[in-house]
Amino acid sequence: MPARLIRRKKETIYSDIIKLFFFFTPFFFGLFYEYAACICAVVLLLLLLYLIDRQKKLSIRFNMLLTALLALLAGYLLTPFWAVDSGMALLGFFKFLPAALFWIILMQLDPEEHGRLFLTVPVSGVAMTLLSFPTRWIPALKPYFYASGRLGGFFQYSNSFALFLLLGIIILAFQKQRRGLCLTGILLLLSGIFATGSRTVFVLTVLVFLWLCLTRKRLRVPLLLLLAAGIAGAVLFVDITGNRDTVGRFLTISLESSTLLGRLLYYRDVLPVILRHPFGLGYMGYYYAQGSFQTGVYVTKFVHNELLQFAVDVGWIPALLFAFSLLRRLFSKKTPAMQRLLLFVICAHAMLDFDLQFLSIFFVLFLTMDPEEGKEIVWRWKKMNRTAVFLPVGALAAVCVYLGAALFAGYRKNDALAARLYPGYTPSQLVLLAGAQTPQEAQARADKILSRNESIALVWDCKALVSATQGDFETMVQYKRQALDCAPYVLTEYLDYFQLLRRAMETCQKQGDAPRAALYAKRLLEIPDLLDAVKARTSPLAWKIQDQPELELPEEYAAYLNSLQRSDFR
Repeated sequence: MPARLIRRKKETIYSDIIKLFFFFTPFFFGLFYEYAACICAVVLLLLLLYLIDRQKKLSIRFNMLLTALLALLAGYLLTPFWAVDSGMALLGFFKFLPAALFWIILMQLDPEEHGRLFLTVPVSGVAMTLLSFPTRWIPALKPYFYASGRLGGFFQYSNSFALFLLLGIIILAFQKQRRGLCLTGILLLLSGIFATGSRTVFVLTVLVFLWLCLTRKRLRVPLLLLLAAGIAGAVLFVDITGNRDTVGRFLTISLESSTLLGRLLYYRDVLPVILRHPFGLGYMGYYYAQGSFQTGVYVTKFVHNELLQFAVDVGWIPALLFAFSLLRRLFSKKTPAMQRLLLFVICAHAMLDFDLQFLSIFFVLFLTMDPEEGKEIVWRWKKMNRTAVFLPVGALAAVCVYLGAALFAGYRKNDALAARLYPGYTPSQLVLLAGAQTPQEAQARADKILSRNESIALVWDCKALVSATQGDFETMVQYKRQALDCAPYVLTEYLDYFQLLRRAMETCQKQGDAPRAALYAKRLLEIPDLLDAVKARTSPLAWKIQDQPELELPEEYAAYLNSLQRSDFR
């Protein structure tokens, strides 16, 4: 066989491997979970080594996006030294390592190979939609693909799954061949979007269709018919079934919606935190620390704005570098129309959600960028010390495999194994703490968590309860006040504090220690003031969203305080 044909065959094999990788990764929860990211990193490392061996070189272009990605990775690698949770902070590096690896792999591909990857997006989207739809009628599978009646697909999150389907629609609309097949694919993807009930993506879909109708004249009539048929079908579905969990949500689109106002509340609360912490709180730092700065009722892992998320995770510099690289590409005259539209849609939605936590969407974003931009540095394989390459790459892959196994154990609820393999995995440590059999075990597990993270109310609650059982009420008060600082909007925390103080007061009364009993009575009477202080800091937005603050003591508790006020403990 001629050498040229052999070379071409090798290139085809590699291109097919990349396409298969790109096709299947969305099926693994969109690569949202940390363990999936670790596995993905191993696959990409192997692909990169294979590519280097095939091409006998490694080509790196130092462009703005690569600089931003390296800054992000450096931030995630360094933040454990000052993060809210040092153990969880380290996971941020491994979560986003595949992003940098994928971008480097794209630099090795020629423009033709790069361009062929686009079609993988709608093909993957159509496959996921067709496989997800029937699970609605399969009770054993429905909880994995639907939440509150909304299709979440293989992403298990409706909004980002809908965004992925919309990206597929855009790519199909720009195809010049097989128009009938492309329109069929668009119809299927549009049906999937309607099933997700994602209001933001619905608005973006309408805007995209209108823009395509203005710029793609040959598709104007079919696209308008598809959109009109889709909307009419959605309205008819709501009218017949009365189901407003999915497409019925589109009828509730408003600037005063609880969801939108909730996001504005997140942004309002996190901006001062970002200003006070220019180097970030570390990966998951926002989630664990939000109780200390929130001004309303919410529990959310992410800010629902990726620029703010990167800023609160790793600081201003990496976030601004990343934003600048995207804006530069978005407004560049060299950016093709399809890539610009894809990039705009991803950026627009990512300003209201956490789409880039799904690495599959992160990868699509990279397709819109220019991997050939920037100064090229080439390392020839013959001149490279292979040991110097394989040893660090192998070591990194081994760490990813080990960490991935630990995190997968946590995902499968094998928390004992997860904590044993990776002691810094806080979710599993908290499960073990909640299941502690003895005060000694609870104390030890609580101290272990506190050595890495002092922002979790449950841990302080545990220590307060152990102190109370030992009769050390002063220490109990200190621990319980720490818990209140971590969860100021959780009414049960105040009720638990109430009961512990009452227990302390009554114990001191029985022991004949009137001064200490009076002290705990005084602290009991201070609980309404603590609630009033939280009310005073509460944002007006917090009273406009669905989960409103509940900061009033139940009637029986208030009555007890009134009687205590009139007693000898005044």
